[in-house]
Amino acid sequence: MTADEHGGDPARTGPGRDPERVVALETATVTNRLRQGHAVLTVTGELDVYSAPGLRDLLTELIETTRGGDLICDMSQVRFFDSTSVGVLVGAHHRLRPHPERTLRVVAADGPVRTTLHLTGLDRTFHWCASLQEALHTAGTTRPAGIP
Repeated sequence: MTADEHGGDPARTGPGRDPERVVALETATVTNRLRQGHAVLTVTGELDVYSAPGLRDLLTELIETTRGGDLICDMSQVRFFDSTSVGVLVGAHHRLRPHPERTLRVVAADGPVRTTLHLTGLDRTFHWCASLQEALHTAGTTRPAGIP
């Protein structure tokens, strides 16, 4: 995994804005920032066997280092989503279990992420949002049934 850090870039920071961290994976790019006290990851590109380990590492780091707030994965710009990536989301969900005040929210109104998780039956596990605005608005308020 290679990282392209933009935390100090004035175009990405300033009054009222949290710094962004951009991580370039093999076949995807992940932008990470705090919004309204919630960790938000925006994923673009393809999530496959090459990029999934980097996403897993980033999610694990965020779960371990951020205190409070939900974990929001905006996957609306993901063009490909394979079984390795399914495992990454399920793993993140499990790592959040010791923190019942937090939940994993997935933003994907349609597309390969929503289709894949629907076909596997995992769409009932995550809290789905059609937009990042919806995820931020509902963050901290509702919990999906989830995987036991």
